[in-house]
Amino acid sequence: MGLSVAGSALFLARSVGLSPRSVGVGLTIAALVGLIASVPFGRLADRRDLLALLFAVTGLFAPRLAQWAVSTRRPAAPTPERPPVRAGGG
Repeated sequence: MGLSVAGSALFLARSVGLSPRSVGVGLTIAALVGLIASVPFGRLADRRDLLALLFAVTGLFAPRLAQWAVSTRRPAAPTPERPPVRAGGG
């Protein structure tokens, strides 16, 4: 979990070009939603079939993931004001 949050922060700030404040607010909201949703979904998983719940939740996310995968919007190309990010920080 920690590595994905750090990776998300770097990707959103460097590749997408969001401000550090936007990245922080977005990741904080995502963490709070996940925290709040874990209790009801945990109770639902205890009462229903876990595999059926997994398929239902995956089915809800699949269209959005497919939409993201085929979207035409890509990160901005490097410009003189925004040089490409190189491995090793240089």
